[in-house]
Amino acid sequence: MSDIRVQNTKNNLIAALLSCLEDESFHKLKVKDIIDKAGVSTRTFYQYYSDVNDLLRDTRR
Repeated sequence: MSDIRVQNTKNNLIAALLSCLEDESFHKLKVKDIIDKAGVSTRTFYQYYSDVNDLLRDTRR
């Protein structure tokens, strides 16, 4: 089982992605938009995901 902090961070990033998609098309979406909404650093984002596509794939888990 993964650390609850890791899961919470991933859940926050997924929620931020979904929220951003309400305002912007996927192709115009930037990592900065997501991390600003999630309240995490760029480093944290890239610790778990290689790009926005990778994050999107994780929404299907």
